[in-house]
Amino acid sequence: MLALPILYGGPVSRALARLLALGGRFAEAGDRFEQAEEASEALGARPMAARVRVEHGALLLRRGNRRAGRERIAEGGRLAEVLGMTALAAAARSAADRATL
Repeated sequence: MLALPILYGGPVSRALARLLALGGRFAEAGDRFEQAEEASEALGARPMAARVRVEHGALLLRRGNRRAGRERIAEGGRLAEVLGMTALAAAARSAADRATL
């Protein structure tokens, strides 16, 4: 028996959020992204929290909520930078830059 998990794929609510977004159910997807962020924080899964924030921000941008989308992406990007997740941090910066145009 192992005391530590071997694999963590993130909260199920993140996967559900992505599926709901694909189906055009954006309000429900936003709710699930918020649940995923809470679950990630509760578990101390900071890398997953950064991913969820960036993905949620992208969803908000697609829905036309530019301010909230930029803020969420920036939060995720800052956390990614602190954690050394350079690819995610760069993607977040790029998305934030495109959103200001």
